[in-house]
Amino acid sequence: MKCRFKCAALFALCAFSLSEAAAQPADVLRRLNAKYDRVTQFDDGLARVSKNSRHGYVDTLGKVVVPLVYDDAVRFHNGYAAVGKGGDEDRKWALIDRSGREITPYAAIFRTVMPPRASGN
Repeated sequence: MKCRFKCAALFALCAFSLSEAAAQPADVLRRLNAKYDRVTQFDDGLARVSKNSRHGYVDTLGKVVVPLVYDDAVRFHNGYAAVGKGGDEDRKWALIDRSGREITPYAAIFRTVMPPRASGN
């Protein structure tokens, strides 16, 4: 009987902890949607946000990790994201890591690597 009680108590504690964890991102997303023009899903623990046509990234707590200084940006994948600076016709791209450090110099060469983005990405 003691084992059943302990198992039930442990299960209840885990379920409560999981529900709290699930509620936090929803609350963070509500705050982010109120603050920014656009918020994408979290990838690699970061979400792309934009305001006034400037793009950057926030963590799961809503803290800005990479400032909104880019003219374009794509989601993180395997710890890296492509970010663009410049107008549509002369945009140059670079890769950054999760801290915002530029891994590659800005170059138009990424234009051939980066497929055109469809609306809503």
